[in-house]
Amino acid sequence: MQKMKYILITLVIISIFSVIGCQKTNVIQPNTDGLLLAVIEDAENIKWFFTDKFVTESFEFSGASNQSNVHSFSGEYSCEVNKNNEFGLGISLDNIPIGSYAEISVWRYSAEGFGALHVSSSQVGDLYFLETKPLIIQDDGWEKIVLNICIEQEVDRLKIACYNPNDSSVYFDDLSIKIYESRPVYYNVKTALSIHVNDSSFKELLQFREKSLAQKVITPDLKKYVKGFIQYKGEKIPVKLRFKGDWTDHLQGDKWSFRIKVGAGYAINGLKSFSIQSPKTRGFLKEWFLHKVFENIGLLTTSYDFIPVMLNGKNLGMYALEEHFDKQLIESRERREGPILKMDEEGFWESNLLGFTNKVWHKIPYYEAAALLPFKKKRTLKSEGLRTQFLLAKDLVYQYKTNAAPIQDLFELDALAAYHALLDLGGVDHGQAWHNQRWYYNPITSKLVPIAYDLYTDDVRPPVRPAILGMVTNDAEVIPQNRFINESVFNQQAFQIRYLHFLKEFATEQFLNTQIELLQAELDSLNQCLGKEFSDYKLDLKPFYANAKNIEVELPNYAQQIAADQLDFVKSSAAYDELTHSSVYYSETGLKAYKKAYNGGVSTIECINFHTGELTIIGYGIKQNKHHLIPLIAPIKMKGFAVSEEKITLTGNGKLYNLFFTVPAFPDSIFTKKIVPWPYPGLDNPRRELEKPLVKNTKLYSIKGPHVTLNKNVHLTDVLFIPVGYELIIHPGSTIKLSANGGLLSYSPVTAIGTKSSPIKIQGMSSSNNGIQVLTKDRTNSKFEYVTFSKLSSFSYKGWTLTGGLTVYKGNVAFNQCTFKNNTCEDAVNLVNCSFTMTNTLIENTFSDGFDADFCVGTIDEMTINKAGNDGLDFSGSVIKMSNIHIFSPRDKAISGGEKSTITVNRGEITKAKLGIVAKDLSVITVSEVGFSYCENVFACFQKKEEYGPAKIVANQCRKVKCGSIYLLGKGCSIMEDGVTSSNLNIESIDSLYSQ
Repeated sequence: MQKMKYILITLVIISIFSVIGCQKTNVIQPNTDGLLLAVIEDAENIKWFFTDKFVTESFEFSGASNQSNVHSFSGEYSCEVNKNNEFGLGISLDNIPIGSYAEISVWRYSAEGFGALHVSSSQVGDLYFLETKPLIIQDDGWEKIVLNICIEQEVDRLKIACYNPNDSSVYFDDLSIKIYESRPVYYNVKTALSIHVNDSSFKELLQFREKSLAQKVITPDLKKYVKGFIQYKGEKIPVKLRFKGDWTDHLQGDKWSFRIKVGAGYAINGLKSFSIQSPKTRGFLKEWFLHKVFENIGLLTTSYDFIPVMLNGKNLGMYALEEHFDKQLIESRERREGPILKMDEEGFWESNLLGFTNKVWHKIPYYEAAALLPFKKKRTLKSEGLRTQFLLAKDLVYQYKTNAAPIQDLFELDALAAYHALLDLGGVDHGQAWHNQRWYYNPITSKLVPIAYDLYTDDVRPPVRPAILGMVTNDAEVIPQNRFINESVFNQQAFQIRYLHFLKEFATEQFLNTQIELLQAELDSLNQCLGKEFSDYKLDLKPFYANAKNIEVELPNYAQQIAADQLDFVKSSAAYDELTHSSVYYSETGLKAYKKAYNGGVSTIECINFHTGELTIIGYGIKQNKHHLIPLIAPIKMKGFAVSEEKITLTGNGKLYNLFFTVPAFPDSIFTKKIVPWPYPGLDNPRRELEKPLVKNTKLYSIKGPHVTLNKNVHLTDVLFIPVGYELIIHPGSTIKLSANGGLLSYSPVTAIGTKSSPIKIQGMSSSNNGIQVLTKDRTNSKFEYVTFSKLSSFSYKGWTLTGGLTVYKGNVAFNQCTFKNNTCEDAVNLVNCSFTMTNTLIENTFSDGFDADFCVGTIDEMTINKAGNDGLDFSGSVIKMSNIHIFSPRDKAISGGEKSTITVNRGEITKAKLGIVAKDLSVITVSEVGFSYCENVFACFQKKEEYGPAKIVANQCRKVKCGSIYLLGKGCSIMEDGVTSSNLNIESIDSLYSQ
């Protein structure tokens, strides 16, 4: 290695002329508003005589004795730094004003990823930053490290240097420093999310931040909401906000991370709750890109975008904005609302906090103890339907967590397999951590669906992981307890087959090219936007292509492992620290208590001790006086957790709220534990109970190849289940009777074709029958012709419920000459995620809605609806064309379209409706040649849900006879009839329009 030495006497004159002859580094003149200082040091020029200084036109930098020509980013030289000379390209800057903003970057060449950009103040502890992670990585090995800093306190001297304390040399070049009076504004201020909190709330946030930084973890007590408001798109929107995140990288500098809840009556970009954080915390555009790929292929993920933010008038620059877990996430992706779950991670963070505080790290079972929690807990538990769904869902997650059931019994298998395959394509590791996983419970299929979230950390380098995470390698066969949640899935062949399928589909250059082409315009805009603030940043897509290539290379080996049944991730045995004599009790991991039942004024509680030492339950408190200890007649001693949980049951009079207990290591203390208001999870799975295999010899049906044919006269006293892979055939003249608990549940398409002279009859014989439910996985084709459905009820089995007497899910379905009458369920017909046609249909005397289509595309011609107990036709998120529609005496709305539906109605009549045509929430309904008679209100158009927007009705050549109000119009909505737009605003209360 050739290195410039200190100038020898014999070379003084040569050195002088050499330096004079070199081209000077240009100093960027402060000619931009707010720019105080700008300089680039490229390690080319040194100050002559006996100095250690690099020089520019106006500044001197230390480290010239380390000038090297082994590697250079620009010119001939760089600065070599290693443990012998740990600092290079150093400079001290005086008189840096409070509130100024520094943009600092340097290029680094490091074979082992060593070397950092080091910034501090002259007074130890006032200011300290050490950035090691590159923002830009080039193919030639040079990497750009970027550090943006807001100087929030008085700094006597700002010290900037490149740093490497390791043996291996690192080369630095082109150190760039720009210091502004304040953070530059690189965006249109009208587009900013401008947050305002009052002085006392801001002071409280500062106190929370200070304590978090001191303890190195943001604990729940420091995530308290404060009130404020947001100015956005001309509106003043009430909000509540708190800090978000776990590690304190979310609170560095002035670019803090927040969780924001929007006040009632408002939404921001269709969201009621969301998070904002520095783009750096999730790898800048990597997170955005992979989220978009998930969206493009129809998998669930949070929406993720970028937006400028201001806080109390201060410019904070660009932020990443991520949707939080609320019903809008589900409904906007054309799924029926259902609970979203996670594992309680507070035990994990409590362990980290005490470890940092006490410098002692205990191995405790925080994973095993983690409760299964719903998002929007209060709302979920208050709603009978959502609560019931959550109770089923928590059992499914528990079985997944403990590997207690085949994965296909718990998850929508294709969604799970595609999810993991895409994480491999992205090289994701962070999002697969157990405490980062989120699941949606689909109430129609009664299965879990993963939600992609929190995929990357701020590390731009891909994590070290196998190309195919589900492939066994020599060093990955024994898996720690809390990682087995993923690997136990990879062990299962049903998953492996679908996972392999999606790996082959996604890990190709063509797939990536298609995704990039779909996203190119957005990507170019975001690259430009983020590059302004973050030193010419652009998303590097090469790692995605490299991941795809690595997966492709490994696919034959993985396929061979599957074929040879060689995949076997082995869970390591638990080895937890015994805390019997320890002075530490982990409250988030120790005693757990769950309400099993409350009957006759007596509560039954299940208790599990996850503390690894013994404890004694001595009493309980009731809800009315939770701090008053009611002693047990006989205290209950529980032994410490070792390998698996052990439950004990206790009872107490009244609604028990908490338990009181003692721990031997704290003889003078009494601890309390709040009781979880639902049962401890178990192994129940009602859907799996119904999925019984077909048998060949039966009085109900015959099997020939893929065809299952029902006999002509069938009486179902239980639910008849038809698995995937068949076609169910019902012949003309068949009669199917459904007694109490009787019903049909088919995962295969149904062909039921009768004739005018020989129709098919499906009859409910009891009000507690389970109806006909066709829940197909793919776009299979079902057909119903000359079929009469009478007295059907909706499906209900041990908490798994559906709303339709006839339900079709995810299929293509055609109806002709069908009748639905005297049904006792919420929807006589409910189609979800279907494409359909419906002709010559009669629906009459229904308990509630006649026909309900959610997220469907369909056509309806010649339909009569008579005496619907609620709505005649109800559409959500659907595109529907209708003609010749006749609706008589619906109790509420004749035709209702909501959640961004597009509906066309040509020709028809509506009689004696409370509301004739109703458009809600960004829906557009076009009505032509429809007659209205004896209707209380003809047209109603309004916004009901904050996350949507105004609706619209366009009517032409409609007739009205003895009707009440012609128009009911909400703010921002429009009704145009025969070219004339109505402008009256006469809906005082939207809730008053609903009869139930």
